[in-house]
Amino acid sequence: MKKVLIIEDEAILLRLLLKILEKHFEIICANNGQEGIELLDESVDLVLTDLMMPYKSGKEVVIESKKYPNIKIIVLSSIHLENNVIELFELGIDDYIRKPFIPKELLFKIKKLI
Repeated sequence: MKKVLIIEDEAILLRLLLKILEKHFEIICANNGQEGIELLDESVDLVLTDLMMPYKSGKEVVIESKKYPNIKIIVLSSIHLENNVIELFELGIDDYIRKPFIPKELLFKIKKLI
């Protein structure tokens, strides 16, 4: 079973993401960027991360995730500034999904990537 690391500091949204994805993937969760970085290893297939989080930002998570070339990265964020999104793609993310998101679309995109 493919492993997804969810990094999200909003507890309600983290529970929702877990509910959407746990039937399809092995899930590990972190509620801040630092904890998420500590959970990164070669067994993770995909990182789903927010941008604005305590301790380490989603951008820092993206940079650390790129140390593992097989990990796919999706940023899930309410930040919609074009320059920020482009910078994240330049750093190597695979997709950017704006909050609020459509659960079925998120699931489809994750399945397609991994």
